[in-house]
Amino acid sequence: MNEKSRELATLARYCVTKSPGFAAIALWVPYFASETTDFVAFTDGKKVVAGEKFWSDFVPLERAFILCHEILHVALRHVPRGAAAYRVSGAHGKLWNIACDAVINHALSKMSWLQAPENGVAIERVLKRDLLEKRPAASWSAEAIFAQLVEQIGAANQGETPEEKIKEWLDAQGFDAPDMLPDFSGDAENNGQGGGEMESRIWASRLSRAQAGDRPGGLLRALSGDFPTSQTPWPQVLRAFLQDATMPQSRENWNRPSRRVLSGTSPVFEPATQPEMGIRRAGIVIDTSGSISDALLTRFCAEISAVQRRTGCEIVLLSADSKVQSEVRVKNEGRALIERVHGGEVELKGGGGTDFAPALRRLNELEVSIALYFTDLRGAFGTQKPAMPLLWCTPTPKASAPFGRVIWLDKI
Repeated sequence: MNEKSRELATLARYCVTKSPGFAAIALWVPYFASETTDFVAFTDGKKVVAGEKFWSDFVPLERAFILCHEILHVALRHVPRGAAAYRVSGAHGKLWNIACDAVINHALSKMSWLQAPENGVAIERVLKRDLLEKRPAASWSAEAIFAQLVEQIGAANQGETPEEKIKEWLDAQGFDAPDMLPDFSGDAENNGQGGGEMESRIWASRLSRAQAGDRPGGLLRALSGDFPTSQTPWPQVLRAFLQDATMPQSRENWNRPSRRVLSGTSPVFEPATQPEMGIRRAGIVIDTSGSISDALLTRFCAEISAVQRRTGCEIVLLSADSKVQSEVRVKNEGRALIERVHGGEVELKGGGGTDFAPALRRLNELEVSIALYFTDLRGAFGTQKPAMPLLWCTPTPKASAPFGRVIWLDKI
């Protein structure tokens, strides 16, 4: 280990002694000293590299600030979270970098054991004052800041090329060179830049534990608004939701002894168990007024058919827009639901406006065990909540409903 590597390790030890929460994540991020003279420090999403300017241009407490800053980029998964922005253009990638810097610097600037370098990215510098008065700076995520900057700059409007508008804004602000340098060539997103669902889950767990162990007012608590979220694939959520409600149940029968009692191996009386009589029923509504693609409908029906085969449940399928247009009972006879739809056995009628209340009232009348509503969630909900567990399945990002659970059908 050379002298600069030892000094970098000393800085890291200083930081972890000051923040228990930071200590819990810093040990997972490798850092290196480089002899290259044209940069201060950067991360590729997996490691941190300090350049010659890291030593020549900053005092020790500023170096500690920069080291924490780069490690937090890795821990908060800013590189894989910004993959979409980087792919649009280099200007969009730089804007994403600024949004991430603003989040981290705001939290680090509150730490008395660090010294912020001059001319760093401050959230007050990139967001308007009235926005920060309405929404506290600590509650902004990198995605929220990025979206707000795109809107402020006017890059979301038609006309002038968005990339050019962003470049003009960046030049006017005079920000330093970006410190996140990803490489999304080939399979790097999932193999070299910290991408992948499993890696997301691992870091989400690390951050959660680190925050729980941090002291009040600590660094990780100040960054909770930007913690990355890990999304469970919607088919997995759908299968679990359906199976829990439609799987055949058993109950105790105190009129009969259990097999252990009959075999003489139980010293006390135990009741027998027997399956509940009757077939459990699932109610499914397909909104025929919304923008539901055939590919999503096919995948949705395939998941429902798979659960029906495993549980033996009966399905009541409704098509509805502003009213219930059709109602079909689909028994477990081995044929896929999508085949029945395409074969004309199950006809999906509609095309008018959207009102969810009539279909939900009908499902209440049918006394189904569970309800799924396949819709874009653009319509009237009514005031009456359904009696059964309800799952809204929608391709509309960030859609919400006043009752029931919502899953986003984001990928085929």
